[in-house]
Amino acid sequence: MPLTFARHPELLASWLPLMGFIAYGGALPSRMRELVIARTAWLGQSPLNWVTHIYPARHTKGGKEGGVYFTEDEVAQIIVGPSDEGWSPQDAALLAGVDQFYKLGDMDDETWKNLRENYDEKQIIELMYLVTNYRMVGDIVRTLRTDFGPDFPGLRQR
Repeated sequence: MPLTFARHPELLASWLPLMGFIAYGGALPSRMRELVIARTAWLGQSPLNWVTHIYPARHTKGGKEGGVYFTEDEVAQIIVGPSDEGWSPQDAALLAGVDQFYKLGDMDDETWKNLRENYDEKQIIELMYLVTNYRMVGDIVRTLRTDFGPDFPGLRQR
């Protein structure tokens, strides 16, 4: 997390417990959680979120906590989104939920039905919290003009 957030220590201290729970301890399995975060990062063109979730998952065999590891093909699929034919029905439903909630702040009945067939209520609620949280982080970092330096491997390299 860049020092940007530490400029308001009381707000940071209040936000971190929620962030910690949804990012590492919720009901969504690790891989599903990382798919939500990665797609949100791509939709928001957030270099911070993209690099901190895709880059380690791509370049560390055995991956992050829970063994998350995205192949190059999966990274390409994340960029395309739920319409990519390589996704399982479960992954496609999850990503469709991410896309609709990110873009509309809502989901249509078909997307909601597909999510309910594949995920329980707690997991769907966490999807919405993850999208909202990681969108917020990306927006704040971009708006405050956080400088990551010239060597920060971000989205523009895709």
